[in-house]
Amino acid sequence: MRISRLGMTALTALLATSTIVGPAKAIDWPENYQDWSTCADSSSIYCIQDVKSDTDGNDTTTWTSIPSTIDVHAYFYNLGFNGTTLPNFTFNITNDGLQELDPALPTGSKVHLEFNLGTWNPRADFSNATNKILNWDTQKIGDNWILTIDLETAPYSFATECWPWSDPWTDTNTGESGDYCNNPRNRHDYLSYAQVAVGSDPSDPNHPNTSPNAGVWIANNATGSGSPSLDATTKTLQMEYAGPPTKIDGSPNFIFAQAFIPDHTLSDLYGLDPTSVDLTRSFNVTRKDGSSTSALNTTIVHTSGSIPGILINIPEIITYVQASAQTLKVRNVVADTKDTSKTHPKITIQIRNARPNAPSKSAILKIRANKKFAVMNLRIGASAENVQPMCAQGNLKKYGTTMMATGVATVKLTKGTWSCKVRSVRTSGKTKLYSAWSKTRTVRIR
Repeated sequence: MRISRLGMTALTALLATSTIVGPAKAIDWPENYQDWSTCADSSSIYCIQDVKSDTDGNDTTTWTSIPSTIDVHAYFYNLGFNGTTLPNFTFNITNDGLQELDPALPTGSKVHLEFNLGTWNPRADFSNATNKILNWDTQKIGDNWILTIDLETAPYSFATECWPWSDPWTDTNTGESGDYCNNPRNRHDYLSYAQVAVGSDPSDPNHPNTSPNAGVWIANNATGSGSPSLDATTKTLQMEYAGPPTKIDGSPNFIFAQAFIPDHTLSDLYGLDPTSVDLTRSFNVTRKDGSSTSALNTTIVHTSGSIPGILINIPEIITYVQASAQTLKVRNVVADTKDTSKTHPKITIQIRNARPNAPSKSAILKIRANKKFAVMNLRIGASAENVQPMCAQGNLKKYGTTMMATGVATVKLTKGTWSCKVRSVRTSGKTKLYSAWSKTRTVRIR
């Protein structure tokens, strides 16, 4: 398969320049790395292993052969830049040589792709997709890494010199001019589009083995002015988006976005326990235009696989608004129609160190006196790692111990009548979390 040159849309959306440091050990990449073929018996590395499609648009998946006009172009780029042998990997799908996939693969079509990347580990930083990602998986077979991606094609609208922060433009040859997406030039609406780029860490020669943010990826159908960034200090993942507010026919240009944050990133970079992270409180997703910030509608789920993690879906936003507020209201989208400040629209995912949920309450089922001890039979609350018993006589309080295996707690007491209660205990990091106290039960020590 011969690759096609990426257009300006793809380059703007996916390729970012940065200072690259070469690894200690060079990798012998093939000279014809820009010409990947379908894997054959004689070709064991750097090839396209499998491509299937499902174009019926329903929820079920039945993989069939791709249409005859469809080609997949895969290659490494940045190879040899500043002497590095750490490449980036990208692929795009074309229909009759063009990146407009409709009608062969209409929007919403599913595509299954497998790539043999040889010794290059695709567990890389900030992979970008201009389509929806349904599944992302890696597997090492022998000495070769196999990258598997299931995607869904999406509409993609692009226009140059059409950003909220751009200066007015004038074409010296034609006299045409535009301002803030009024009459933008070099624009195109793709009915169906798909492209993915997988980036390397340019500063770590051992990447991705030592990179805590390896495996982070985003997907959307809008271009941005720069690469996404993951800030360990502010605990934010930030993406900049831009694009025409309307399509060529005048309809609003709504976009989607996805972000995947692996479990090891949550653990290594943020100190969060991936198995108990609170999906409703640990992630705050906002959109900022100038000084205006608004919350975004999201769904957040935990996914499993070779790289388990958190998947955040933003179903519908608009990059920059000049369409009427009434038009937006129909689609239930919140946006600032008055803000025309020259700033980059940003979507920020704030990762909070949310306080974990406390354990459920425990209860005293039965209490009795045994010489100088109050003996309690307990019902232990969910997620409790311990149960703290306490008995009080006026202002005097006595604490005891619990044998979790038997569900029995004891408190050593002096003579008299005591009021006893228990509470569940759970440790999270260096913090102890307590449930509310149970109802009191009385016991008399003679």
